[in-house]
Amino acid sequence: MNCLKKLKIMREGVNWKIKKDRVEFLRQLYPLVEDWKGKLPNLRNIFRGTEVDWLLVESMKSVNRINATLVDQFIGFVVRTGYKDEHQVDADGDSSSRRTTAIHWAAKINRSSIIPDLFKIYDRFDVNFTDKSGMSHFHLACQYDCVDVVEKFLELGQNPNLVVPKTGDSSLHLALRHKHKRVVELLLINGANPNLANQVGSTALHIVSQEKLDVDFAEMIFELGNEKYQPVKIDVQEKSGDTPLHLAAREVNNKVAELLLRRGANLNLVNKRGSTSLHIICESHNHDDAATLELFFSINEEVNQPVQIDAQNKDGNAPLHLALDCGLKEVAQFLLRRGANPHLVNESGSTPLHVICSRYSSDESSSLFHLFFEITNDMHQTVDVNAQDKLGNTPLHKALQRSNKKITELLLRKGANPNMVNKYGSTPLHAICQRDHYNDDDLAETFFEISRQLDLSVQVDALDKSGRTPLQEAVANFMPNFVDILLTNGADLSKFVFPTESDFDGVFESYLDLGYEYDSRLEQACSVLACVECLEKHGYEMDRVGALTIMKTFDKHHMLNDSMDIDGYSSDDEEFEESSKNQMINPNLSLYDLLQLRPAEATESFTMKDLMALENSKEFHMHVTCTEYLCEIKYRKFCRRWTLEFFLSLTHHQLPILCCDMIVDLLTKEDWLKICLAAVIDGKI
Repeated sequence: MNCLKKLKIMREGVNWKIKKDRVEFLRQLYPLVEDWKGKLPNLRNIFRGTEVDWLLVESMKSVNRINATLVDQFIGFVVRTGYKDEHQVDADGDSSSRRTTAIHWAAKINRSSIIPDLFKIYDRFDVNFTDKSGMSHFHLACQYDCVDVVEKFLELGQNPNLVVPKTGDSSLHLALRHKHKRVVELLLINGANPNLANQVGSTALHIVSQEKLDVDFAEMIFELGNEKYQPVKIDVQEKSGDTPLHLAAREVNNKVAELLLRRGANLNLVNKRGSTSLHIICESHNHDDAATLELFFSINEEVNQPVQIDAQNKDGNAPLHLALDCGLKEVAQFLLRRGANPHLVNESGSTPLHVICSRYSSDESSSLFHLFFEITNDMHQTVDVNAQDKLGNTPLHKALQRSNKKITELLLRKGANPNMVNKYGSTPLHAICQRDHYNDDDLAETFFEISRQLDLSVQVDALDKSGRTPLQEAVANFMPNFVDILLTNGADLSKFVFPTESDFDGVFESYLDLGYEYDSRLEQACSVLACVECLEKHGYEMDRVGALTIMKTFDKHHMLNDSMDIDGYSSDDEEFEESSKNQMINPNLSLYDLLQLRPAEATESFTMKDLMALENSKEFHMHVTCTEYLCEIKYRKFCRRWTLEFFLSLTHHQLPILCCDMIVDLLTKEDWLKICLAAVIDGKI
């Protein structure tokens, strides 16, 4: 049976009113078309026009569910048959343009390759078929670079300024956004309005700038536009306040930016954030190139338009603030040598130096620091290294908050005051001890060492407005190494007040906010015990209030595993056993040997700082359970010691110490805490 006869038989067997039958027919039609042999059919002798239209539309709708190649072959087949869509007219003979065709559906799924073929089928250019959204065949011809179709529409009087109601985009917007140069040229020659703005306020020039189009597109807009739209509006602002120049600056579209400037674009216009085009250049994290700035400044000098180099946006940031914040060294250098004010403060009171010192990258910030002072010295400008922002923070506060050791040293050598207080009464030393709870020993050591070298007196016991010293901050933030450094450098233990339970709660809340889980609680447990050891090593006598605070904190935050077996540590991991023999907990004791000791003996053989030092070493390969075990036996020793004291008070010392000791030994950690709390109720604290 030949293909034509088979097609006719297939069509006769379909009840077109039943969608399921139509869909099955289309499914069978694809392989027939794929292997078609013989004369091509006249589809109008087999199908009604509405039926062919349904087949075309349904093919586009189903292209993601079937082999797209089959759909392409079917469309090509219809084209080869010479079939042309005949638009229906109503009873009065009127032809409506409201219609969703296969071209619309092809555009919805971005089947750009098939759209030119579909226009060979839907070849009525005196009627511009438009779907419910307002997207028309003319719009799609412009969007998909169907140059001959666009020409035919325009020849038949199509309005080139027709917009898509939903977006406000004109045909020119669509052609520009998809970089179709010949279509853009046709539209402009035929009267497209380059000043027409879409719903977000974008004109043709905005799109050229934003899409990083060749400067040729911008030149066409200026040169080919209809006289009634001249001069082209160059400083139109979108709803965001951005001009084409803002967008060209953001996209580093330098050739377009140059053309805009030479055509009179205003470099000093601000958007809704208060940013000029200069701000935009200076907040690009990925483009440290002063060539763009050089271009902007040189052209503005040619046209005698001064550049407001210190213009401040709504955050009060000048271009220099932004360049430094983004680490743009070349840009910052250009601005400073062009006269940018190195003392200007933003809305938060930050100077450019504050911005440099707030950066996390130590190498980048120190490079910017040297550059900043080199240029200000060359230009005979003084810089106030102790300037305070609205919170009273100096650049030194900022550097310490960012753990920036290099900047800390540079600031101190430039005359930074190590005792300046902010609005909360916090000194730079307080800032070290509030700093995200990381033990950066080098930072604190550097602070004290440089201060000594410069003969600067550091007020190590300064009180902030909450009445806390740096030492109290260090303990409250679980920073044992800092505790040791502070005490070594003269912190007065006689004035020390142990943190409260609520002080510790604040630290735990910040850890939870960061998403830390059990491993971090274990680390905190180790740190708390290490702080206690450090305090006692320097002569501090822990009292019952402090001891109970620690016990309640451990219980409240589940800092240790209640099911831990503390009768002794064992591991079946041969690799761990071997490595532990080479890991020294202190110069005289390996980790392996420590773990062989009974808990009572083991706890006397190492300090918590020993354990933490091993944990932080590159050679450390300890199991979490091993760390927990060692921390647990230390904690049990601490709790047992204080529970015994509370228990003796609770019994009014009427039982022998040995007897009380045996009773306490038989109890759990929960029981120990209950005894301590009972003593509090009984007034024994």
